[in-house]
Amino acid sequence: MNLQKVIGKEYENIESEISSSLLFEKNKKVEKIIAAYNKFKSDNYQKKGFLPFSIREKIDEQIKVLYPFNYAPEDITTVCTYLEITEPNEELAIGTFLSKLINYHYEKNQYKGEYILILHHFDPPLIYVGLENAGATIIVKGDVGDSCGREMTNGILRILGNAKNNCGDAMKGGELIVENAGNCAGLLMSGGTLRIQENAGENIGDLMKNGTIFIQGNYTSVSISETIHAGEIYHQGRKIFQRKFL
Repeated sequence: MNLQKVIGKEYENIESEISSSLLFEKNKKVEKIIAAYNKFKSDNYQKKGFLPFSIREKIDEQIKVLYPFNYAPEDITTVCTYLEITEPNEELAIGTFLSKLINYHYEKNQYKGEYILILHHFDPPLIYVGLENAGATIIVKGDVGDSCGREMTNGILRILGNAKNNCGDAMKGGELIVENAGNCAGLLMSGGTLRIQENAGENIGDLMKNGTIFIQGNYTSVSISETIHAGEIYHQGRKIFQRKFL
């Protein structure tokens, strides 16, 4: 379902200068961004459900075509309202695409404000949100799928919603904040901070190499993974796990 059909109260608490009228104004920059995504889609969905293993590189190619014109953070927010899942596995493609848009803009401009993604309308929720974030502050309205914050090295990714499995997947730095987390939160983390504001699933810190996880809500003692190499885990401010490399 397109977000424009369910506008309602989704924008009441957006802490930015973005207005709902601006979100739905498809300007020339937004049209170019959507055209770049559609080109990726037409080139790579040649058969039902197919996505290339080189999805990141393919999306990079399309985003590079957008330059030298410089889109703005609010253009990325607007793009969210025009993209829809119509193909199998497209939640992975859209999540990667939006993340790459932010990464390219941040790399070029070192933007100090917030990038806002409005994702309530995606079903299933998007995968790889915040992929490879290297310093941006990203605020996500809505739930996300697997591997949010994958390979982050810096910056802030705040999910105002729930995350499915593997949040903080291979995270190297920065801060990731979610409400509820699915299984394997902090999978392969080697640095950074993961904050779970409410409850955590099973296998917390699976294959974790370093970094810190904070849990504010519920977890079970058997939920802490047995495969943690190093790192710290806190529950309501109390350290419940620590292991250092020998």
